[in-house]
Amino acid sequence: MKKLAVMGGTFNPIHVGHLQMADAAVCKFGCDNVLFMTAGNPPHKHSNHILDAHIRFEMTHLAIKGDPRFFDSDYEVQKKGYSYTAQTMEMLSEQYPDTKMYFVIGSDSLADLLLWKDPDKLFSITQFLVFPRKGLDVPIDELTNKYRQMFGAKITNIPYPVANISSTYLREQMALGNWENISPFIPSKVFSYIKMHGLYS
Repeated sequence: MKKLAVMGGTFNPIHVGHLQMADAAVCKFGCDNVLFMTAGNPPHKHSNHILDAHIRFEMTHLAIKGDPRFFDSDYEVQKKGYSYTAQTMEMLSEQYPDTKMYFVIGSDSLADLLLWKDPDKLFSITQFLVFPRKGLDVPIDELTNKYRQMFGAKITNIPYPVANISSTYLREQMALGNWENISPFIPSKVFSYIKMHGLYS
């Protein structure tokens, strides 16, 4: 049975930390591929800080282009209304019936899973691959045990070093014009796209 990891996110913008987690899902955990799912209209984000979904999808496409292990989907971008992970994973499970599904998150998201829509359905559909975020005091083991007791959740912690960078920080630095400081953390094609279109300035 093939193993597919799903990397969902706003990707505003996508950065090397996302790519490092995807790489580890393949190289360290043994997934065959990683599907990047750009969020269309996430209910937990403030829309005034988010670029148009089609622009974010294009940046994600540029970031993974040329790597045969990675592919993307505009399912949530084209979908009307809010994007909910449980619904998306249910759709993907039907689309790939003979595939083991995983969902990749950072430890910061692990702490918020009970706030996601239909967590019971989500835990029944997919297994989570959790990457620790440096500098964040998240009780990963405690939360993992809690979700296992509540939902029978399947969660695997992957202690892999991922760049301690956030999209929020990158946007703040770009707004200040500190392009040289953040260029190492954004894929080169995405960096060029951002500057060419005057995004985040």
